[in-house]
Amino acid sequence: LDLDETLVHYFDMGPDSHFLIRPGCFEFIEEMSKYFELVIFTAACKIMLIQYSIKLIKQNNLILTLLTTPSPHGHLIAKDLSKLGRDLKRTLLLDNVVDNFALQPLNGIFITTWYDNMNDRELYDLMPLLKGLVIHKVKDVSKTLQFF
Repeated sequence: LDLDETLVHYFDMGPDSHFLIRPGCFEFIEEMSKYFELVIFTAACKIMLIQYSIKLIKQNNLILTLLTTPSPHGHLIAKDLSKLGRDLKRTLLLDNVVDNFALQPLNGIFITTWYDNMNDRELYDLMPLLKGLVIHKVKDVSKTLQFF
């Protein structure tokens, strides 16, 4: 799971800095943890985002790992799912930046960038698809995702 602009948005406003949490974030994490090993994979360099990732990880111990990919000077760097050491046929990346899927493009699920729309439903809408992958015992998610 990508963090910044997928699950949360950090408004860097000096002393008035704050986070907003995407609608359905906690419900999504709680429900998906029943079906998946969840990992936060962020390219964020901001220490505040990384600290917030750790808070999400500690919430009910539903997220097991935090992976970071430094993004010096703001350039995008693809997220490498092989770093997880898991079977890539059973590994997904939910992210709002298509470039982050470059190393495993068929394992990515694109979600629109989120800043502050509190009426957003995308995490809720993704749950049936993701649960279906597990319930139907899909052997290779990359082949199945091509149809969605």
